[in-house]
This record gives sequence, C-alpha cells and structure tokens, in this order.
Amino acid sequence: SNGTLNLGDLALGKSATITYTYAATQADINTGSDLIDTAQATSDQATSNIASYDIPVISTPELVITKSGTIVQDSKDYGGDAAHKVDSVGDTVNYTLTVTNAGNTDLTHVKISDTFLSKTTGISNIQINGQSIDPANLSNGVLNLGTVTLHPGNVATVTYTYAPTQADINSGTDLINVAQASSDQAQTGTVTWDVPVVSTPELTIVKSGVI
Repeated sequence: SNGTLNLGDLALGKSATITYTYAATQADINTGSDLIDTAQATSDQATSNIASYDIPVISTPELVITKSGTIVQDSKDYGGDAAHKVDSVGDTVNYTLTVTNAGNTDLTHVKISDTFLSKTTGISNIQINGQSIDPANLSNGVLNLGTVTLHPGNVATVTYTYAPTQADINSGTDLINVAQASSDQAQTGTVTWDVPVVSTPELTIVKSGVI
C-alpha cells in the first residue's frame, strides 16, 4: 500500500527477494530525468540502509520538415513547363509542408513559419491534416498548430495554394519559398522550394492600308 510491501515475519538467517517490472512512460522520456529508485526495509526490531538504483533516460527531441510544390497551369502558354514553371496569372502552385516528430519525446506548441503564408493575396485553402485551419492560428506567416501535440512518430501535413500575381510574372523572379518548424522542445532547419517564373514580354504591331 502506498509503495510499502508488507512481508510479515522473516526468520533468523532467512532472506526475501522482491522482483517487479516498471514500464517507462512517455512522461519519463519527455523529462529526460534519470529513473532513481530508492528502497529501505524496516521491522519492529531494525531498519536497513537506503539502497538506490539509477537508470539513465535518453531524451532526444527532433523535429523534421519537408516541403514540396506542384504547379497547375492554365490554358495559356507563354513558354512555361507544366511540371516546373509558372508563366501566367492563371497558374497556381499547391504547396505541401510535412512536419514529423522524429525523436522520442512529445513536441508541444508546434509552429510553422513560411514566407508565402505571410502574403496578403493569392493564398487560399490552408489546411492541417486535411482540416481547414482556424484563421486566428495564422499571423505574419507563422502557423500555430495550437493545442496539437506531436507524439513520437506523428506527422502534421500543411497544404495551401498560392496563385501567382501579375507582379510575380512581371518581375520574372523565381518564387522562392522558405519554411521552418519549431516547438518548445526542438527546431528544424530551413527548407526551400524554388518555382521558376517565365517572363516573356512581347509587343506585336499590325498595320494595314486601303487605297
């Protein structure tokens, strides 16, 4: 009862051996603190020394992020490639961010920063694991997964669509998107996805005359 085992009487010269199994919990792994077990025996006549056994606990939080993009082209063709380039305003890019808990501890307050999520136009259909996000969880390009805890092996997938603007096409500058994830316990490196933009200025003139 309450951590005390009653053995009854122990005769002179006799010994008692107690065995038991303890299964480490996720909370034990999360803290990373050693499992320190102390024991002591008492009787009506004597009290033993205190014996201690220390088992180290390895806590290795790790967060991994990957990013990919798929271009969906419209019917216009100004030299773009459906698989690799954007060449008109009607094209869209579907982005996927995958965040994985690759360590052995729970990860809390997971956040994803993404340069394109800070844009005020062109962003739509933002989802986490197929569910629409709470707009309150997105601010200045940082998406907060809120109360979601990523347990070891868990994956969070964020998807969204970006519609290139005419300004993007005019500049002809690649759409370079940088993302990073963080939690209370770990932070990822940055990942980049580069979508080439084809800018093909062309001016045509037609002249006719009637005599």
